[in-house]
Amino acid sequence: MKKERIQEFAARVTQGSKTDLIVIMYDIILEDIAEARRIMDAETETVKADSKKVLYGTKTREEYKKELLHAARFVSELMAALDLRYRLSYELRNLYIYAHKCLTEAAFSGEMKKLSDVEDMMNGLKAAFAKVAEEDTSGPVMQNSQKLTAGLTYGKGRLNEICVDPND
Repeated sequence: MKKERIQEFAARVTQGSKTDLIVIMYDIILEDIAEARRIMDAETETVKADSKKVLYGTKTREEYKKELLHAARFVSELMAALDLRYRLSYELRNLYIYAHKCLTEAAFSGEMKKLSDVEDMMNGLKAAFAKVAEEDTSGPVMQNSQKLTAGLTYGKGRLNEICVDPND
């Protein structure tokens, strides 16, 4: 994952409620899968351009594997966050176990067939949790963090962020 995306997720985490954090984890999983696909697509294009190159070069293979294993770690975090006092948690756990299995198999085998299943599942769950997050009025989990404000600056045409200490 690129540094800019990591900073974006970090900023969202500091401002998010408990439910927002779950949505952020889904976003991270989906971003990791998309990045793994980009790596694979770039490698496939390289192979088409130069038939002497071997598919899954060592560096490319490691980057691909790293992205999918990162996604699998976040699926594990989702499993750890489940409250097993509720029946729905067991259903979610079964989905997460399947997703984790697909991600780790794809990471080590290079087979991407089941990644679409995982993406579809995560997109559906993300949409459901996003609706719940809209109704969550609990406020940010990180109470003592600085408030993040974003806006356009004159002449630069890019988004700048500033932190405002709520105690000032």
